[in-house]
Amino acid sequence: MSTAARYLGIRAANGLLTLVGLFTIVFFIMKVAPGDEARAAAGRNANAEQIQAMRDQLGLDEPLFVQYLTQLGRLFTGDLGRSTRTLQPVSSDLAAALPATIELVVAAFLLALIVGTATGVIAAARRGGGSDTSLRLLAVLAGGIPAFWLAYLLQYSLGAQLQVLPVSGQLSSGVTLPRVTGFTVLDAFLAGRPEVATDAIAHLVLPAVVVSLAVYAGLFRMLRASMVSTLTGDYIDAVRAKGAGSTRVLVGHALRNSALPVVTLLGLQVGWTIGGIVLVETVFAWPGIGSYLSSAIIGKDVQAVFGTVLFVGIIVVLCSLAVDIIQLLIDPRIRHRRIEVKA
Repeated sequence: MSTAARYLGIRAANGLLTLVGLFTIVFFIMKVAPGDEARAAAGRNANAEQIQAMRDQLGLDEPLFVQYLTQLGRLFTGDLGRSTRTLQPVSSDLAAALPATIELVVAAFLLALIVGTATGVIAAARRGGGSDTSLRLLAVLAGGIPAFWLAYLLQYSLGAQLQVLPVSGQLSSGVTLPRVTGFTVLDAFLAGRPEVATDAIAHLVLPAVVVSLAVYAGLFRMLRASMVSTLTGDYIDAVRAKGAGSTRVLVGHALRNSALPVVTLLGLQVGWTIGGIVLVETVFAWPGIGSYLSSAIIGKDVQAVFGTVLFVGIIVVLCSLAVDIIQLLIDPRIRHRRIEVKA
């Protein structure tokens, strides 16, 4: 086995241990949380016999350690259980909710990438000046604003007061659209209804802006720092000495050579963003994984909580592993530090 494969195997094993630890924490938090899991599963109007029958069905009378092992064993076989709210397999519920979350995350990342790259290049080119200071302050504010507070503020100002953008959902009331891919904007174009696509994009704007701010703040700081370091390098002086213009130096050389840490950061932020999107989706009634998890927690739907948290955890671990692979492929210096040294 090569050193690269061994290194990636170690990383994958660490990711698996992380998922087991995550499952353990969530399991015991749900067990000590207030409320009766069997009563919640049986329904509000269930009698004592129905509640006990549900308790037997869910194995809640078993010792806690037995419940833990049983649940863990199901997860390792790919069984995420059945939701006691929707009465559907959790995997099916997640498959239905995932496209909405992906659509929101993609829109937020595109917005953050466009604005973050442009402002990062400007700040690095004018480092130490007024533009640089203003943009750095803006990034600090963007990264420090609580997402839920900003979501409510935008809903109130742009939605309720100015009424320029919709404040909740994916489509306006009364608008229907055949579900093909689950991505509302794409389905609208596939159905040949550009007016519905416009409506879907309008609904996407506010939640995408809120989600994009944290991504933008991290991207801007990383890109600016990396470009400032690159622009002070000796080879940039050599490029300028050959007669290269400012635009070519910034975009063709400094930006390209500063991309690796930015790619690494964005890869990690994909998982972090999906994991932290619960509040934003709940505020905007966006029917994604975050809203599904919020409803599951409120309804003490333990199976849905387990399945969703583990699913998000898998996404985070896979994103981290993908970042490691990309780094190993495109940067030989990292291969030397992370593989040959370990070997």
